[in-house]
Amino acid sequence: MSLEIPHRMHSVRSSERSSHPAKPRCHGCGSDAHLIYGSFVPAHYSPGIDRMIPSVVNYSCTRCGRNYTQHAPEGWAPPGWQWYD
Repeated sequence: MSLEIPHRMHSVRSSERSSHPAKPRCHGCGSDAHLIYGSFVPAHYSPGIDRMIPSVVNYSCTRCGRNYTQHAPEGWAPPGWQWYD
């Protein structure tokens, strides 16, 4: 029995990008049922460059082992994600 661990970072192809980011999903499995979220940075205003920085989410699929980083849709947050003041 062998264990294969993928080491590549998969990202959304330019043909799949749009002006409105899609909700995170595994492009290998075509599902969001097996995702584990590693990090999430919500959209925020950057005074240094005087514009909004879109939210970014990093996640992996426990089913196929692929890793992703992408912009998240406006107002989206990983399930159960909480911010403390």
